[in-house]
Amino acid sequence: MTTLLLSMSVGWSCGRDDSAGSPAVAPPHPVVPPVAAAKSPPSPLTEHINADRLRTHVEWLASDRLRGRPTPSAQLDEAATYVRRTFVEHGLSAPEGLPDHEQRFECGGPTNPGAASNVVAIVPGRDPVLAKQAVMITAYYDHVREHGPGPDTIFNGANDNASGTAAMLTIAGALAAAPKPPRRTIVFVAFCGEELGLLGSGHYAEHPVWPLDSVVAQLNLEMLGRPEPGAPRVSWVTGMARSDLGAWLNDGSEGSSVRFVPGTEVGRQEGSAFDRSDNYPLALQGVIAHTIAAGRLDALYHSADDEADTLDYEGMAVVVRAVAQAAMHIADADGRPAWIDPPGRE
Repeated sequence: MTTLLLSMSVGWSCGRDDSAGSPAVAPPHPVVPPVAAAKSPPSPLTEHINADRLRTHVEWLASDRLRGRPTPSAQLDEAATYVRRTFVEHGLSAPEGLPDHEQRFECGGPTNPGAASNVVAIVPGRDPVLAKQAVMITAYYDHVREHGPGPDTIFNGANDNASGTAAMLTIAGALAAAPKPPRRTIVFVAFCGEELGLLGSGHYAEHPVWPLDSVVAQLNLEMLGRPEPGAPRVSWVTGMARSDLGAWLNDGSEGSSVRFVPGTEVGRQEGSAFDRSDNYPLALQGVIAHTIAAGRLDALYHSADDEADTLDYEGMAVVVRAVAQAAMHIADADGRPAWIDPPGRE
C-alpha cells in the first residue's frame, strides 16, 4: 500500500502497526446478508483458481528481472505487457477506445516523470439490460523500486502487490472459462503508480473506460498472499462499515468458509486504510469501492524480503476463490450494493 501524495492521508508505508505481532484474528460472527440480495450457488469457475496458477503469476511479477516494478520504468512496462498478454490469452475483450488494452498517460512523480499504463480488459455481461452495468475487479501492479545498501536491494513486492495482480488475473481467467458469463459486465483494471500516491486509479477515476455511474461495485485486491496464520479463512475489507458491500461479499461467498471482516478487527492501520489504496479515488466519485486484503501488515512489508517464496499460495487460493464467488454473486444479482456512510462527508 502507499504513501499518499497531494491532499490524501499518509499511507501505510509510514510504518507498521504496533499490533503486528499480536495474537491472530479470531473468526468473526456471521454477517447478516442484505435482504434484497439474490443468492447464486457456488460456481464451478472457482475450480480454475488454484495455488499453482497464483504462484506462476506472482513469481513472474516479483522476479528480480523487474527490479521492483517502479513507476515509470521499462520494467513496469514489461509487467504491463505480461498483464495484457494474460488478458488476451484468456480471451478477454479490449474496452472501446483502448484496442491494445492500455490506458497510457503521465504516471510519474515530480522527480521521475514519464508515461506508464493502466491495463484494462472486460468480460461482457450476458443480460441485455444489466450488461450495461459493471463490477470492477482491480489491483495495482507497480512497487517501490530498488533501495540500498545491502546484499539484496530489490524490493520485489510479492505480496505488495504481485499477489493482488495475480488474484485479479486468475479471476479473469476463471470468469472467461465459465460456462456462461455473468449478467453484468466485469471490468478488470491493473493500475500503475499506486505507490506514488494512487496515480493510476486517480487517472482512471477522471478518465473512466466504463461510465462510473454504471459501476455497481469495485473490488480492489491487495496483499492477499499471507493470510493470518491463526485465521487463514479471514479476509478484511477497508472501510467496511461505510457500505453494505461486506454483507454482499459474505452472502455471495457462503459455503467457501471465508469470512470478510472489517479492517478494524485486524489492526489500527488496517482499520484506517479506506483512503489509502486504489478504491478511494473511485469511492470519491460515488462508486461502492473497497479494498480486500488478507493478513495484517508484517515485517516483510515494503522490504527486500517480500519475495515470492514467502507467500502461502494454498491459503491465498481459498481467499481468491471466495472473492471470485462473491464477485459473480454481485454481477448476477438483481440488486446492488449501497452506501451507508459515503466518503466526502468527513
